[in-house]
Amino acid sequence: MSIQKELEKWAEETVGVYNKQSTDLGFYTQTPLCNINRTPDLLILGINPGYDGGIKNKTGEDLLKGNPCFEGKDIIKVMSEDRDENKKIKGWALWHRIHKMLDLTGKGELLERSDNFVLSNMIFFGTCKESLIPKIKREECAKQTIKLISILNPKVVLLLGSQSRKLFERVSENKLKELVQNSMYHCKYGKCHVLAIKHTAYYYSSIEMVLIGKTIGYILDHQDITLNSETIRESCLKDDIIRFEQAQRTIQIPSDNSLYYLKKKIRAKGCNKGIDNNGYLIYEYYCNNAFKEFIKENGTVSIGIFYQNKQCCFSVMTKGNHPEDLLKKVQETCDELKVFKNDSKDCFVSDIETDDVKIVEFFNVLLAKIKKYRETDCPK
Repeated sequence: MSIQKELEKWAEETVGVYNKQSTDLGFYTQTPLCNINRTPDLLILGINPGYDGGIKNKTGEDLLKGNPCFEGKDIIKVMSEDRDENKKIKGWALWHRIHKMLDLTGKGELLERSDNFVLSNMIFFGTCKESLIPKIKREECAKQTIKLISILNPKVVLLLGSQSRKLFERVSENKLKELVQNSMYHCKYGKCHVLAIKHTAYYYSSIEMVLIGKTIGYILDHQDITLNSETIRESCLKDDIIRFEQAQRTIQIPSDNSLYYLKKKIRAKGCNKGIDNNGYLIYEYYCNNAFKEFIKENGTVSIGIFYQNKQCCFSVMTKGNHPEDLLKKVQETCDELKVFKNDSKDCFVSDIETDDVKIVEFFNVLLAKIKKYRETDCPK
């Protein structure tokens, strides 16, 4: 039986399963399956579509058409487009992140042809957030995705996020083992290599992106390999793993002045924050006037806080149009509160013995000013 015939049969069965779970909620796959006639290289699986919508009471034919946003359009153009005529961000951040991972290792073309990959989910009900998935039998829904894997038989299944990984493990009864600590998990499902990484919405260092991209490329070029935490260190990826592990090592600092303490105490509003693989505490601000979508290229202001030797340091990075104006705001705060000194054009330092209350106060004031600058003084 051809792949398309198997998919048609699968779609009719899947519609029945989903309608049994809920007749009120819409659901869909992501990229269209109606034109798939061969085994794709890559199947990307999130936990569920990040949109509150979908078509209700689908037929199998409807389900195979995928996300309604692709109907009658060039799939790659929709996913990869950076800006529309009004210079507002379009495209899919997920596509851009994975494309960059692959492109860093010469495999970017994999996501530039719609017959090379399939994007789908463990659960097809669409919600704005994963936490809003209704109280359904998730395993019953996910079983249909496992069947989809068996039909498509891709070379690599890429699971995004811990929830996708855990649901895959429960339903497939295959345990993914840690491949590289704090980065990747792996198992075999039939002939498919299943690789699990954190969701693309999270922060990735360039070192980790290269490692993941190279790992996917290595698997694609060596389908018959036995892959585990030992064999991967004997492969051509050894040096990349060492670089990643070295970058992860958090700088040893007094516990009462730790980045985790700062993260807990600093009350920054309107930004993403997290501790990256280099041990930096990162605050990222985005323009909020574009339908609350993140500005990927020209709209980011990042504040990186870290400890070096016996000093607490922070640096400012902006991809906006007027970085010198932002740095003036930072310098004004330094002059006003007298906690940090300008060490270089964009790096500011303070002795680690400085009262931590003053450091917290400084960053609360600074980040509030940056938020105002980002949204009022220089929103574009």
